[in-house]
Amino acid sequence: MTCRDALTHAADNEERYVDDLKTLLRIPSVSADPAGVSECVEFLSAHLMGMGMTVSVFKTERNPIIVGELKGTSPRTVLFYGHYDVQPPDPIEAWEHPPFAACECDGRIYARGAVDDKGNFFCIVKAIQSYVETAGSLPCSVKFVLEGEEEMGSESIADFVPQNLQLLRCDDMVWFDGGIHADGRPEVCLGMKGMAYVELSVESAVRDLHSGKAPLVDNAAWRLVWALRSLYGPDQRIAIPGFYDDVVGPSPSDARLIAGSRLTAQDILKDWTIQRLRDGYEGLPGDELLKRLYFEPTCTICGITTGYQGPGSKTVIPHTARAKVDFRLVPKQDPGDIIAKLRSHLCRQGFGDVEVSVDSAMPASKSDPDADVVRKMLDVMRSSYGQPVVKPIVEGSGPGCVFEQLGVPYVFARLGPAEDRSHSPNEYTTREAYRKGIATVIRLIAEYSH
Repeated sequence: MTCRDALTHAADNEERYVDDLKTLLRIPSVSADPAGVSECVEFLSAHLMGMGMTVSVFKTERNPIIVGELKGTSPRTVLFYGHYDVQPPDPIEAWEHPPFAACECDGRIYARGAVDDKGNFFCIVKAIQSYVETAGSLPCSVKFVLEGEEEMGSESIADFVPQNLQLLRCDDMVWFDGGIHADGRPEVCLGMKGMAYVELSVESAVRDLHSGKAPLVDNAAWRLVWALRSLYGPDQRIAIPGFYDDVVGPSPSDARLIAGSRLTAQDILKDWTIQRLRDGYEGLPGDELLKRLYFEPTCTICGITTGYQGPGSKTVIPHTARAKVDFRLVPKQDPGDIIAKLRSHLCRQGFGDVEVSVDSAMPASKSDPDADVVRKMLDVMRSSYGQPVVKPIVEGSGPGCVFEQLGVPYVFARLGPAEDRSHSPNEYTTREAYRKGIATVIRLIAEYSH
């Protein structure tokens, strides 16, 4: 059995593998759609069993979790993670092709989930299949855990992992999600920021009142605005006492990884398709920008709802106001502690009437930059794409903290095209990205043969 044989087989069977991906993409497995989720679980279970994997489907209060296993010729075991649920396709009218038709045009395959995450994790499936169809076995043992709630907070997997540590026992953990960097280099990520996502709400009366009564009546909108203003200072620092107490900066290894990325402010502007950075950041070198991006916590107003928003005018005093606020947290910060400090701060500032509801909370997670699985991933990424961009921690949040309970290092990377439009209309992958992704995973599995 050789890596070369599996690579050749994958190339020779590209059309079949693309057809299988399209079949998966045509299943509308939106997190909140039980019918689409059920169809997707049935398809994936059958597909994995057809490759010789032992498959178990675990029911949860929401969407099922799929666990698969295939023994290999070496004692090493790699656990691969993915999620089969997708974001809603809205707004439908903005799609150039139906979001669940998997239309192919000029080498692009358009579908919701084409990159996030079906197109990524299916590269793993097809890499395993290439080994099985050429040699009948794998160089190492593999396990799969696929969840159906990543797009809505991964609640079930958070309960499932600590209850099934033996089932998921492995030497290393790997997953793929998202697209490569805008300059064509792959991204390898070693950690994820934590998050505390809350809703702040104010109710000042039982109904909206005539705005002429404003001299004598509280305005819920103003109360909320003032409360929000107390969270963030003109120095662009979060004003909650003790918020930064547990923040630690990058380690020497982290700093080396950041320097090796060789990204500039212009690279960031291009990658994010924005015109400028925030005030005071324009002249900073790329290394400093990345240190702040990865290792600074944030407080972001994600949305505000209050008062009249229809056409024309309506002179009212809003009686309710709500704001969605997300705190992105760095390693060592405890989301529960941050939420407690938020509540205490609001009370001290005279905003005890502002209710704080927690939508989701998860700590940051981080893998060892010197772990063997990181070296393996970097080696195969160089073989497939060239020198990667290595992120010691990414600005987003995810289930990394859940899998830290397995006690093994993890790494995740991105196999989709650079401008993949995840979470947006016209999400797509390409044949080239799919082909390279499968080859990358084939090479990664081969690394465990010795």
